[in-house]
Amino acid sequence: MSMTTLTDANFKDEIDDGLVLVQLWASRFHRGPACKLVEEIVNELRRKYRNIKFCIMNADTELKTVERLRIMSVPTLLFYKDGIQVDKSTGTKGDLKAIDEDWTRRLINGKVKRFTE
Repeated sequence: MSMTTLTDANFKDEIDDGLVLVQLWASRFHRGPACKLVEEIVNELRRKYRNIKFCIMNADTELKTVERLRIMSVPTLLFYKDGIQVDKSTGTKGDLKAIDEDWTRRLINGKVKRFTE
């Protein structure tokens, strides 16, 4: 399953229906360790979940959406359910296994709680 590339123009339409995970990255940091780790996490989640749409967005080029979402750093993962942001993860916060287990717990069967921070 391929990832959908998000832009300022298509962002709202692409996240509007179902479960959507958005990976924000920056081309200037793409080969950095944090971006590599998040890329591994997203690839693992893509293998596990067929009911989730996976999208990717370059924070360096899609500035209107990044500003509207108040993204302050990358990598960032955003999780949407029917167009509503229900979760967010910025940075890497641990090893791949721990992060994958955390996201698995949150995403199992689409059972997500409204994001509050």
